[in-house]
Amino acid sequence: GQAKAIVTGTGAFTEISKAESIKQISNNTETPLVHTIKQVEKTVTTIALGISLLLFIITLIVDFNSKSTSFAITVLEKVLLSLAFFSSTSFNFLSSYKSVVTTISAKHFEMNDVVPINVAVTEKLKDVSVICTDKSGVITSNKMSVVKVFNGSDIIDLNTDEINDSAVSILRLALICSNFEESEHFEKHTNSMEKAIEDACIKYSSINKTDIDGIYPKLCELPFAHDRRLMTIVTVINGKPYAIIKGAPEVIAARSLRVNEESLNKISNSFAEDGLKVISIAMKPLLEIPANPNSEELENGLT
Repeated sequence: GQAKAIVTGTGAFTEISKAESIKQISNNTETPLVHTIKQVEKTVTTIALGISLLLFIITLIVDFNSKSTSFAITVLEKVLLSLAFFSSTSFNFLSSYKSVVTTISAKHFEMNDVVPINVAVTEKLKDVSVICTDKSGVITSNKMSVVKVFNGSDIIDLNTDEINDSAVSILRLALICSNFEESEHFEKHTNSMEKAIEDACIKYSSINKTDIDGIYPKLCELPFAHDRRLMTIVTVINGKPYAIIKGAPEVIAARSLRVNEESLNKISNSFAEDGLKVISIAMKPLLEIPANPNSEELENGLT
């Protein structure tokens, strides 16, 4: 984008490098499941070894008294028999034990609709007392889609309702005020919210970002800033200059004319309570294309 940054660290002193170092240390840590399996292995091996030794002594005594073969041959036969018993008992049990534990764990995850990405992490959960997540406890896959549009009077559910011209216009204005470019790495580097807006425009209006930029070229821009919580693009619609503003609903409501701020905020809050990310789109007709665009001029008196 158009952000400005101050470099505070490079190489091993960056936060990413520190996180990778922590990850490498944690990867070398023995997980609880591996530790438990090792303890079981020791116990099973000890028991199997004891039974094999007892079997060797008993069969040696019985066969030595009942056969006329030499002592050396008898001992060799019983050693081989004991080793076979020890190998089959210990290794078969351990293999089955690991398979059963893994199967039970996978079944437990499936029953609770959990898809573990790193199984080693899940093995450590029994030692975890606090889990921290972002977005009010919701972990997303960073894939968005536009599901509802409010046109000032009606809420259009794109999954169930028939989309009207006002909803299409709002989607187009949102795409005009999106700041990304098509490339071979498009999906990897694009803001997922703006990608969702383009997908909706393609689906309901058969127009993508490249097409919209050709029809409504960007003449100037005020990039998004956290203090304003807005971004603005100036373009020409039907031969007249307009400022298209996209940003936080409560901020746009406070800067708009002829808008019931309380009603708009109520709709926005209802969307947020449903777990939706909410943005508002506004526009402002201009007398001329600004030579020195600023927030005071472009982002007040909106419609």
